[in-house]
Order: sequence, then structure tokens, then C-alpha cells
Amino acid sequence: MGKELSDSDFAHHFDEVIVGTQQIRVAVVAETILGFASVAGETIRNLYVASGWQGCGIGTALLATVLQQDGELRLVSTLELNAGARRFYEKRGFELLRMEPDAVSGQQSCVYCLAERQR
Repeated sequence: MGKELSDSDFAHHFDEVIVGTQQIRVAVVAETILGFASVAGETIRNLYVASGWQGCGIGTALLATVLQQDGELRLVSTLELNAGARRFYEKRGFELLRMEPDAVSGQQSCVYCLAERQR
């Protein structure tokens, strides 16, 4: 089983890996960050919405913004155990392409590809 990141490990990972190497889109309302999406190359590596705001369309809006602004983007990656994220992507036209180990957690990661009919 993979390792769970401590708060300080996640903060370091966010600052050094996500902010340092990925493009970030942020959803903000009244100066409060509600969610973000990060992109590395042609892959959405993170799409996060604060728990109190999930189910309100913020994740869908972030995904649509990223897909519109990054025309070649067609892949998303999420941990296999994150069933909610997997359902989210599948409902929006992504199909499982492959499984691979996640570099940070060591857990299995699912890589999805946007279905041809959705392009």
C-alpha cells in the first residue's frame, strides 16, 4: 500500500512540485479559494474542490476552462482509490487508458483519455 502524506509533506509537494512545475487554474469567490486544477504537459494532474463546495459545478467549470484554454489537453490522472474522481471524469467523457504507479504516493494511478467523440 502507498504512503499517506503528512500536512507538511503535502505542503512541500504542492510548493515544489505542483507550483514549481505545473500550470494552475484557481476557482475563487469573494477572495476564497474554492478549488484548483493543475496541468503538466497534456495531463491534468490535480483537480480539487473544497469539500463544502463539491457538487456545485466548480469542478466541472474548472475542467471546462482547462480543456478550453489548453487545446491539446486530453489526459487526466487520479488515484485508483479515488472513486469519486474516477466517476467525475467518466461522466464527462474520459475513458481509462492505463494504470501506473503514482510518483508521490506509490499507489496505483488511473490515466484517463478524453474520448474521441468528446474532442
